[in-house]
Amino acid sequence: MGVKVKILSFPGGYEELDLSPEEAEKLVYKKKEQYIVVDWATKEVLQDIKLKKGQVIALIPKIQGG
Repeated sequence: MGVKVKILSFPGGYEELDLSPEEAEKLVYKKKEQYIVVDWATKEVLQDIKLKKGQVIALIPKIQGG
């Protein structure tokens, strides 16, 4: 089992990926300008991205406002 990544979208759906920790970190760094990264179990926003096997994270879209 790798890292489960849930990419949330509006309205209410999400895509789920099962990636290696290295692949998940690359994805997070690629998308970090558009998404907030949250640990699914603790509901904490992750500032330092150090992922491990069995971890579940969510990428939550940042809301653009004016």
